[in-house]
Amino acid sequence: MKVANIDAKQLRSFKGVRGLTLAATAWVLLTLGPARALAQIISGHISTIGNTVHLEFHGRQEWIYNSPKRHGNVVTVTLPAFSKATVAQLDSWHSQLVPKISVNTNGPDGKYVISFYVSKPNVEVFDYLTDDPSSLIFDFFKTTPKKKVVSSSLHSRARFKGKRLARWRGKHRINRAPASTEFIHVNPYLKIPNRQVFVAGGGSENQAAAAAANIRFEQGAFDGADPKYNRFRIKNYQIKQNSIIAAKQNIYIHFPMLALRLNRFNELMKTPPIYEIKPDDNLSIAEQNKDARFLLFLFKEKHWGAFFKTYAYFEKKYPNSKYDQIVKNMAAEADVRLYQSSGNPVYRRAFQSLYTYLVAKYPKSVLAQRNLLLLAYSHLDENDAIGALRLLMLEQKKYPNSRESDYVKMGIAECDLLMAEPKKALAMYNEVVNHPKIKTSAVQALYRIGDVYFHERQYAKAILAYKKAQKMYPAFNIVYPNAQYNESEAEFWLHHYKRSLNGFITFIRIYPNQAYGGYALTRIGELLEILGASKKRVTGAYLEAYFRYPNCPGSEVARVRMLSEDLKNMAPRERKLAFKEIREIAKRSKLPHIEEFRALVEAAGLTSAGLYRNSLHLLLNYYQSHPDTARLNVFRGRILRDISDVLQQDIQQHKFMNALKFYGKYAGTWLKHSGRIDTAFFQAEAFEQAGVPAEAELKYKQILAKRLALVGTKEEKEREVYEHLPSVAEIDLRLAAVTADQRHYHQAIHYLKQIHSRLSPAEEIERVQIGATVAEKTGDTKEAIENLEKLESVYANDKNQSRRMVGPSLQLARLYIEERNFAGADASLKRIEALRTTDRKAVTNDEWAQDLTLRGNLLLAEGRKLGAVEAYQKLLARYGSSRPLASIRYKAGRILYEEGDLQGAEKMWTGFKGETGGFYKRLAEEKIQEAKWNNKYGRYIDSIPNTEAVK
Repeated sequence: MKVANIDAKQLRSFKGVRGLTLAATAWVLLTLGPARALAQIISGHISTIGNTVHLEFHGRQEWIYNSPKRHGNVVTVTLPAFSKATVAQLDSWHSQLVPKISVNTNGPDGKYVISFYVSKPNVEVFDYLTDDPSSLIFDFFKTTPKKKVVSSSLHSRARFKGKRLARWRGKHRINRAPASTEFIHVNPYLKIPNRQVFVAGGGSENQAAAAAANIRFEQGAFDGADPKYNRFRIKNYQIKQNSIIAAKQNIYIHFPMLALRLNRFNELMKTPPIYEIKPDDNLSIAEQNKDARFLLFLFKEKHWGAFFKTYAYFEKKYPNSKYDQIVKNMAAEADVRLYQSSGNPVYRRAFQSLYTYLVAKYPKSVLAQRNLLLLAYSHLDENDAIGALRLLMLEQKKYPNSRESDYVKMGIAECDLLMAEPKKALAMYNEVVNHPKIKTSAVQALYRIGDVYFHERQYAKAILAYKKAQKMYPAFNIVYPNAQYNESEAEFWLHHYKRSLNGFITFIRIYPNQAYGGYALTRIGELLEILGASKKRVTGAYLEAYFRYPNCPGSEVARVRMLSEDLKNMAPRERKLAFKEIREIAKRSKLPHIEEFRALVEAAGLTSAGLYRNSLHLLLNYYQSHPDTARLNVFRGRILRDISDVLQQDIQQHKFMNALKFYGKYAGTWLKHSGRIDTAFFQAEAFEQAGVPAEAELKYKQILAKRLALVGTKEEKEREVYEHLPSVAEIDLRLAAVTADQRHYHQAIHYLKQIHSRLSPAEEIERVQIGATVAEKTGDTKEAIENLEKLESVYANDKNQSRRMVGPSLQLARLYIEERNFAGADASLKRIEALRTTDRKAVTNDEWAQDLTLRGNLLLAEGRKLGAVEAYQKLLARYGSSRPLASIRYKAGRILYEEGDLQGAEKMWTGFKGETGGFYKRLAEEKIQEAKWNNKYGRYIDSIPNTEAVK
């Protein structure tokens, strides 16, 4: 407050001792200035948002800095000194785009020099400023060469709501902003021939609505490359029914209704009364007159601090003042102005108290109706329905023919709705529609009717009401945003997802600067995901919501979804920070069911990262802490899915004992009466892997009966989304495997013949292999070979299936050897040996041991005995101490024995240790003793006549 606002002449007009005292008091109050502001402290925060590293600095109203400079893969920027906590955070930063950041705190002129080490040459930096709040921002992102940057990215030309972006060069600000910040202001009032239209939300009845003709819907922030937001649209053929079904197991927050609230309090305050106090020379009140005029001067100059100090002095000095009414009206209006600027409820209570006094004390005043309305509408603004209704009904009674009556009725309707009386609210709105005092009030009342139905979640009726209003008064669709937004939201909850998506796109196109844009863009992202759009498009919508509408609670929902989706790409430390941010958002958010949403979204992120047990633990803990949750079905579905995921993971890793224990843990609780087929199927697979085929067969048969009952039903399609639902062919294949394992070959053939639907390549390979085994065991070796040969012809050169073809190739090589097809056996074994050379892990130890055994057998069958011994020696050298290979050792020694290499045979047979291969060890010992005896006594026997008979 400045002294210059009062000149010498004005001060001299306040003569008299007491008058001067009052003026002097005000003078002192005016000259008091605020204490020197504390030194501004700059702080920063860095995070990863989508595919962007986002660094924000706060703490200055004006930013003077040099643009980032780049030398190779190092970007440097010089800034004023900032907090130690920010320095520590930057020094410890690590990400894929920016692996390292260092801060030099000894820069020029006491400034700090930040060095960003980017990972690749195509990582760019974009720096910009925001005014409200004042921030300096640096974004690092990867550019794609020769491709146009889509508008859904962080760096598309989009204007942030409530912020004007600007760039700096050195110490001189350039008066330039991104193209999208150049926007068109459209007059919100439309002139309609032969009538005046009053639009709720601002202005008076003499103002008209904005012209619908030639209206620029692209007002505000829009992308010049995509002004109609086609990037968010989806064509019918792109919609995926499985995604729509999966959405039933997701949680979506009910965003607040965009209510067309009566804004009459602020509208009335835009046209305040003009206060005037004329000089009065009557000695009895001259001093009071001067003091009152001085109060009026302070009021007009808006020196509120001095005004209220002087007002308190005036009230105490003149308790029964002649100017009581005008002074209290000024004080009430001053409290209103302070409340409007600060939002402090103390000022609201103060002006309500004053207006209550004025209405009661001066019922016939020219300001009586206005004060009564201000009092009523202020109670309505704070949702005090009872207080507002009492005052509005009093106004109706006192001023039945007032031009304000339409708005009073609509105010009463709002009160009825707040008090859960929707029928009364509808009746009042319809009364205004059918019998308006001011004809144009009918438009506003008609647009409000849909709000009543929406508030009561009668979404179908709400949609009809909004469409009726839009059809009768189409020009007002750009004036009343509630119809477009709420209609789209109603379509969402009625599961009309395509219509809802198009409606929200229209909303942000018509109202790009509307505060509910954050809710709309977040919902667009959710709808794209529901309809099956790519993750890139979904993330693009969430990014726009978060950056374009940073202050909207809806955009924080988008942020939570982005963090959850990105959990699968995070290191444990990054995941911990992401969880911390998600929980901070949930803690400060006032959206309904935000904690349930937080828990389910975190669990979904863990599931996408393959951390099924972590997800299950989180959901179980939340459910135990909140057993009365309204989303029990969603939690139950997610918990069962996580249990199923854990079982599948254990089965794929052949941890069958873990799977059986885990199944048993939840068999009596969550899995009991669950009706799920996949969990029972995994249990049966665990029994099969554990070597209990009879128990597995029993389970598979029960599962097959349930699965056949689902074929062709709607439930089957849903279960295919919610469960790891096995096909009928898969179950038949498993039954064939376990019956063949039990040597029930005829049953195995039966189940193999039942397989008519297409199998995966891995399952097809197993099917043929089982068929070949059954054919071999039933004496049809030719059929077994033919089946395996067909399999090799299809998959032998398929790199994706080479790992799975090892088993069939070994089986075929063995059958070839038995049938003396040595060339075929050699070709099959060579494929396995070549695979092991290129990919050692592709052939397991068991398979490699079989290969070496078969290679030895093949060489032996071909008569290449020493080659066979060499192959057997390789096998024994590698696996002799870890596998039961006594028969192979004996066979290799016997070949040497029969070839006359007694020393080699004896050396080979000494490999029998302890009780290992007892039978073959005794055979070897007998052969060695026989050879030694022959060496010692053989020549004597040969010299005896008729030794042939002895022999």
